[in-house]
Amino acid sequence: MRVGLLAFFVLTFVLSWAVWGSRLAYEQGLAGWQLGEPFVYFAVSGSAVATTWMLGRGRALRAFARRLLLWRVPARWYAAALLLPALPALAAVGVYLTFGGQHDVSALVPLGGALPLLLSQLALHLLTEEAGWRGFALPRLRVLLGPVTASLVLGLVWAAWHIPMFFVSG
Repeated sequence: MRVGLLAFFVLTFVLSWAVWGSRLAYEQGLAGWQLGEPFVYFAVSGSAVATTWMLGRGRALRAFARRLLLWRVPARWYAAALLLPALPALAAVGVYLTFGGQHDVSALVPLGGALPLLLSQLALHLLTEEAGWRGFALPRLRVLLGPVTASLVLGLVWAAWHIPMFFVSG
């Protein structure tokens, strides 16, 4: 189990950081090309699939896919998970505007584009990042470390994974 986790983390970091590294090299004029940003997200799920295949071939991949499609709670909790994070953002905008802040809120994301943006981001992250971090790594870390420690460790690894983003423009 530890070997699989290590293989997943190393492969994820190498592939993802290669994408961000190519962008950094391009921005610094060290390369005339760069890998596309979506490859970063598919590096996470691709690493999960590759490591799962390495550990157990087709049988393991089928079990992995079944776990990703498993509905563990009623649909109302999925709706809550989608809608509740918007409440603090809306409250913050409301407080800002109430106390005299002026900003065209729709300039950030036009209201007509909010739902398509939400759906595209859900699809992008659920099918890519979440499949690797929460679908592959978290269950294995939980067995080794328990739920709380596993979540904290994965949060630290996930944060470290984002370090190159602090150096790329935009």
